[in-house]
Amino acid sequence: MQLIGDFYRDRILTRDDLQQRELTLPVDKEPQIVKYLFGWQLIAGDDSIDCRSEVEARYLRIFVELGLHEVNVPDSDEFLERILPDLEYLKRRADEILDEHLETVFDPRVKAKVRRDVYAEIAKVNSV
Repeated sequence: MQLIGDFYRDRILTRDDLQQRELTLPVDKEPQIVKYLFGWQLIAGDDSIDCRSEVEARYLRIFVELGLHEVNVPDSDEFLERILPDLEYLKRRADEILDEHLETVFDPRVKAKVRRDVYAEIAKVNSV
């Protein structure tokens, strides 16, 4: 199975239309995508990130959930629309595997730490 970090390196970082975005949402709250009068926002707790589109918000949510503090975002919503199914699949599959392995761990702090550590490892961009 391809890791998210490898996907990011191969499919995102190779583009020349990237904008770096800070991800300032707390990782202990589940981010929600909200449409409002002037566009889209990714919201967690009292914090939010303005997004130009729903696909950008979906893209950013994946990396917020992985615990990253910044990520490069392609300018093209059409490109994001094409890659999002694969990226969301990789994240969903990682969650399923983690959930299965953490079923027998009852301490929420240990579960959270293991989840953070695994996310950090699968999101790591390894050199070729």
